[in-house]
Amino acid sequence: MRGILVACVIAVSLVTAAQAAPVYVVDLGQPDIVPGGVVLSDWGEAEPSAAHNPGVWYGGAAQDTLRMVHGNLASGDTSNFAQVVFPIPVYQLDIRFLDGIANDSFTVLVDGNVWGSYSHDPSQTEYFVTKSFSNGGFPAGTTLQIWSLSAGWWGQDEYGTLGIDSITASAVPAPGALLLGGIGAGLVGWLRRRATA
Repeated sequence: MRGILVACVIAVSLVTAAQAAPVYVVDLGQPDIVPGGVVLSDWGEAEPSAAHNPGVWYGGAAQDTLRMVHGNLASGDTSNFAQVVFPIPVYQLDIRFLDGIANDSFTVLVDGNVWGSYSHDPSQTEYFVTKSFSNGGFPAGTTLQIWSLSAGWWGQDEYGTLGIDSITASAVPAPGALLLGGIGAGLVGWLRRRATA
């Protein structure tokens, strides 16, 4: 009986482990410290610390808390998107960003499919928003692109208008984890039947 109990505990542990999907938290304020396998590209720097009024612009956020969707306009990077590539497909995104005084509207695409968009609220200024996006009817995907719907600020060559603070992505469990979960559930059922026989 003790062996059956131990086997049940192991099987339940396998099922629980298999059901837990990875979650990637990408803190864009620290672009050199990203979760394993996550790749960032086309991100611009935050407002330079010497520009304007540090601690007042961009919601009073410190310089290193935001990265801009536009790249460096002075170097000719006029693309209005930034990209994050995850090592496995994700199905849910929580994006924290600053809705500031300029037009901070944007669209979210994953593997080229539009997962949703955000429209700037002109009645408010300089406040942080967290918005969730999910795959809906589209497959989960690995390549996230955030497209700014406004032009970069040519007077400030290092940054555009849209500042992103962090991205939290929920990934789909790997097929191997699902198989392991199925085996664990089957083992629990078999042990139950054996114990009652």
